[in-house]
Formats: sequence, C-alpha cells, structure tokens
Amino acid sequence: MKMNYKKSLFITLLSVSVLGATTTTHVFAEQNDKTGVSAPAKPAVQAPQNNTNKVAATATPATQNVTITLDKYIVGRSLRITGTYDGTNAVYMRSEINGQKGALVTSKELATGKISYYVGNLKSTDKAEIVLFDKEYHEIGRQSVSFTEPVKTTIKLDNYIIGRSTSITGTYEGGQATYVRAEVNGQKKTLVPAKELASGKINYYIGKLAKTDKVDIVLYDKNYQELGSQQVTFTEPVKTVITLDKYVVGTSSTISGTYNGTNAVYMQAVVNGKKEALVQSKGLATGKISYYVGKLNTGDKAEIILFDKNYQEIGRQQVEIDGPAQVSMKLDDYTIGRSTNVTGTYTGTDAKYIQAEVNGQKKALVQSKELASGKINYYVGNLKSGDKVNIVLYNKDYQEIGRQQVTLVEPVPIKFTLDNYVLGDSNSITGTYNGTNAVYMQAEVNGKKGALVKSKELASGKINYYVGELKATDKAEIILFDQNYQELGRQQVNIVKPTQVKVSLNNYEIGKSTTITGTYDGTNAVSMQAIVNGQAKDLQTSKELASGKISYSLAGLKQTDNVELVLYSKGHQEIGRQVVPFSVNQVFYFNGVHLDNESSDTRVTLTAKNQHVVIQEVLPAGDTAQVHPGFGSEFYFSIAIKNPQGQWITHLNWSGDYWSGHVVNGSYDVPNGSTVQISHREASTRFNTNDNSALKNKAGITYTYKMEDNRLVLVGVSQDYLA
Repeated sequence: MKMNYKKSLFITLLSVSVLGATTTTHVFAEQNDKTGVSAPAKPAVQAPQNNTNKVAATATPATQNVTITLDKYIVGRSLRITGTYDGTNAVYMRSEINGQKGALVTSKELATGKISYYVGNLKSTDKAEIVLFDKEYHEIGRQSVSFTEPVKTTIKLDNYIIGRSTSITGTYEGGQATYVRAEVNGQKKTLVPAKELASGKINYYIGKLAKTDKVDIVLYDKNYQELGSQQVTFTEPVKTVITLDKYVVGTSSTISGTYNGTNAVYMQAVVNGKKEALVQSKGLATGKISYYVGKLNTGDKAEIILFDKNYQEIGRQQVEIDGPAQVSMKLDDYTIGRSTNVTGTYTGTDAKYIQAEVNGQKKALVQSKELASGKINYYVGNLKSGDKVNIVLYNKDYQEIGRQQVTLVEPVPIKFTLDNYVLGDSNSITGTYNGTNAVYMQAEVNGKKGALVKSKELASGKINYYVGELKATDKAEIILFDQNYQELGRQQVNIVKPTQVKVSLNNYEIGKSTTITGTYDGTNAVSMQAIVNGQAKDLQTSKELASGKISYSLAGLKQTDNVELVLYSKGHQEIGRQVVPFSVNQVFYFNGVHLDNESSDTRVTLTAKNQHVVIQEVLPAGDTAQVHPGFGSEFYFSIAIKNPQGQWITHLNWSGDYWSGHVVNGSYDVPNGSTVQISHREASTRFNTNDNSALKNKAGITYTYKMEDNRLVLVGVSQDYLA
C-alpha cells in the first residue's frame, strides 16, 4: 500500500561517545500525516553544521505507556540523567532541556530497564525531561528531572604526627566518595580508589612530611566530581613514657609494665637485636604492658616497642634484667629399668645445690662436690615411663640458676666389644661394653657356668674375667648382670691364634734419647728386642707391655744407624716389628766470603727435623752483605727440594752478588721419600753441617739427601754444581 507524506526531513546517523559509553543517535524522517510520528526511512546525510536532531512536531500528544523513575540530578556534581522505567521495550531516548530537544540516542541498557543519558552540567533553574521511544520511534513515556543541591561533605582528619605518621587517616560524612588524593604544597598526588571510602574511612599513604608542608585531602565521587577537601593538621609527637617491671631471671617469663597513654594497639619485643612477634593487646588500651618472651638471661639485651593503630612506633624502652645468671644443662638419657641416677653436665661451676622434681614433687635438696667441676649426679632411684622429671640447680644463696627436664628412654641392648682370646697367650676374657650399670659377670665355657663375680671395672664399662687356658674348640661366653642380678646381655668369645700387632714407636731423639718408647695394639707382648744394623741386642721384659706400652733401654744410637724393635709373646713368638724413627736436629751451614765485622761467615742455614725443613738467612737483624762478590751474578749456592712424586717443594738460588740479610726464606713439610739437593761452589771450605760424619763424609760440590725415617740421609755426592 502506498503512503502519502507531507514533508521529509534530513537525518544524520552518528555515534556519540560520552565518558566511555557509545550510543547511537538517530534522526526521525518523513513524518506520517496520520500519526504525527516519524516513521523509519532511509537516512539522508545532513550538513555538519547542525548536530541537534529534531523529531517533527506531532499532531497529537503520545500516549504514556511506561512509568519512568529518575534519580535526582545533583547540581554541580551530576553529568548524566539516570534512572529506570518499568519496561524493556524502549530503544531510543532523548532529553528536552528548557524546551530544546537533545540528541536521540539508543542504548543497550534500555533493554534492561535502565536509563543513562549524558546532559553535562545543568542549573537548578533548568527544566529537563527524559523522553523514551520504542523501535518504531513512537514516544512511550517521558519524565521531568528533579534537581537537588549537593550534600555537604564533612571531613574529619586525624592529626599527622611529624616523624611518626606515614599516612593521612580520618573519616568523612555526606556524599559517597570513590576516589581520594592528597595535594602537597599545591602539587597533586596520585588519585587512588579506596574500598575504605565506602564505609566513611580515609587512609591515604603520603610518606614522611615536614611540619612546614601544606597538605590537603580531596575526595571525589564516582564521576570524578570533587566532594570536599580538608587541610591536614600537623602535630609534634607526644613522648610516650614506658615504665617496665624488672625481669627476674629464673622467675619471669613476661615483660610487664605500664605507659602514659592509651593509644598503643600493638607491641613487639626485640631480644639481642632479633625482632619477636608483633602482637595486639587489649591491655594497651588501659596503659598496661604484658609481653611473653620466655627465658632471658643476664647479659641479654631486651626492649619493648609500642605502636599505634597505624603501626607507627610511639615509644620503646629497654628492660632491666635482674637475678642470678642462668646456666644450661646437658643431661644424659635416663634408661628405664637400668639407671638410678640422673647424670650430666652444666655450663658453669657456681652451682652449690641440686634437686630433682618428679611429677611435680620436690625431692631432697643435696649439696654435691661434683657441681664445682660442672658435673651433675643425682640419685633418683627407679623411674617409670611417663614420669616427668626435672633437675634444678641452685647457687650458694639458694637461688635457682637452671632447670632441665630429664629424657627417659627404653633400654638399648648391650653391645659388647670383646678382645680376641689368643691361644697360648690369653688367660682372661677382656673387653668393654656400652654401659656402666653392670655389677656382676660370669663365664660359661662349653655350657658350664663359672663363678659369678663382682667387678668395680664394670662401672667404667670394662670387662676382665679370668678363665685360664682355653682350647680352639671351646665355646666360651661372658654374661653381665645388673645390681638386681638381672641379665643385661651375653657375648661369645672369639678364640684365635696369636696375630701380629701394630707397633707405633715414638721418635728416638739422636744425642738425647736413651729409651725406645711407643705403644702397640695389644696386651699380649711379654718381651722385646732391638736389632741395630742387623745385630740383635738384649731381650728385655717390661710390665708396661701388658698395658700396650713399649719402653726399651738403648742409648748411644747415631743418625746413621738402622734400628728395629721386635715384640714377642710369652711363647717367644714374634708378634710385631717396627723400624725405630729418629728425631734428629740436622743443620746445614752455607757460608760466604769472610766478613771482618761479623762473628760468623754463615749466610744461610737449613734446619731439618721430623720431616720439616726451615731455610733462613741468618745475618744479624739489620745487617746485609753480599754472599760472595767474586762470583758476581753466578749462582754461589742452591737448595732444591722435591717430594716423593718428584714435584718441587722449593728451589732457591743465591748468586755471588746477592745481598743476604736476616729473613726466613721458607718453612716446608718434607715427607719421607723426599729429596734435598744442596750445591755450593766452595763446599769443601764454606759448606758444613752439625754432623759432618753423617751428612758430609765425602768431598764434592753437590750433596743429595733423602728423607728416611724422619731424617735426611746422604745418598749421593757430585763434583758438579747442579743448580
């Protein structure tokens, strides 16, 4: 059906972006003669000079189809007309301000019953309406906008305490702030959103301010409109006076006291520089301090620090620690069913009295001489699993200086370490066990029980039971019993033939020693004999051999001798042999050209003893002299040392024109098997030793020595200078 139109209007379709929201603006076109409402038509482009879209005047007012509820427009703050309508069929909307029609826009929010239309800043005298249209551009409702003046925002800020505060805090009333910022000396700081603003609280971090700064806090609503501002008041910090009770060592466990205020919310202890937990306490609101720190000792440094609700420090005070110094104890485990005493040690010597507390019951207070040497030994009798036992120490004034809980353990099976029973040599079962509570012992040989004997050595973990002569086929056991004749453990004896023992001999000092001494890992040697350069010396006996000690009389040995010591069992069977190591102080003198003003021509010495060599220049301190100017830059004497693998330990050369003085050139470990090579241009007259018969018994230029059995032995002489 063909429609007649009286006139047509140009339309412009354009998109308008207001505060990030995009809406589409439409213009009505081709007004229908009958309805007076524009019908859709193809858009025509309109000249850019006119952005206001107008709907042709309707012939009759439109029917009100929906009810519109608008939010009040706050003068000076609002920029949009917002609200709702009881429907979902609106597609377009526009404003009419003082009779002037605004742009026709579409919005997705209309489909959900929401209205939001940007109008900018309006005055309270303006007459404004919102008009809604359906998809056919029919008006379906309109509503006038109500204006209201903004509610005054009252801001109340806490004083900013110079040197303590780092944030501006406070509260506000009126309006609904979403953002906050500070202005410092006219400079705007960061605008930040804060969840606390929704509950009327202000908290803005500003850092450290000076008392000469001018600071304002400014609040903004969700549309970034300023709600109000307030200048910050600065105050000097009020000194907090803290009065702490004395902390009494051994009694106190809490730092307690008072302070002249009620604004502290948190507190913290610092002990020897270590910060403890930050805790909140209701008692602080009444000026009371109580902080658990546990055990402190004299010498500890402790202080308490108070903080306000913003975690700003408001005061600190050191704690006075009084009372006797506490000691720490290290107690041995108490073995249930075996132990009867609590034993251990403590860090000190000033304890005079000791007492046990068993399940809260105090036992006898006793004085013990062992306490003066740091040892603890207290008789408690038989304890049970589950008992709670503490050992308490007191000083001479009966003040407690330490307490320690005793650890109760179940008994561990006894471990025996028995010596081999050596056929032909042994007649007793000997050894040790890992305990001290055995009182009796007994041997069983081939099932036959021997005598039950008591031995004091058992208290020190030692076993020694006489069984006489056993055979290789015998089966022998040793059994240990406690004071109550309860068997603690048993162990079979290993019966063996005589074996070689390891002999460890001390250095024999040439020119001084008259005895070869040492030890061996056994007790079955009965006699011993020295062999010197292949010749057997006296066969000697010694009671010390039974305890593993060696002492053989032999004087007058020379450093060139080769000596061995041989041990024999009671059957005169050799059970061990060892070369005797020598300790001899060997000194080599390196002389230079004669010096009239010195008592000696020696420039350098090499001293060797016990596999160690020291090389040093020995002119008097402060004196220097050339070694031998006549040899110029040519090497005059040299020392070269190599280890057993042929690697250099040191290699030193002295030229004739070298200025020697008073200095240690080097100190070296030279193990057995190392070589020492000495060269001297004038060795025949200007190189000597403290024992030429052993160390320079041949003429030459270069002497080679080998470290053998802790001493240098001459092994070669050369007529050439070997640098």
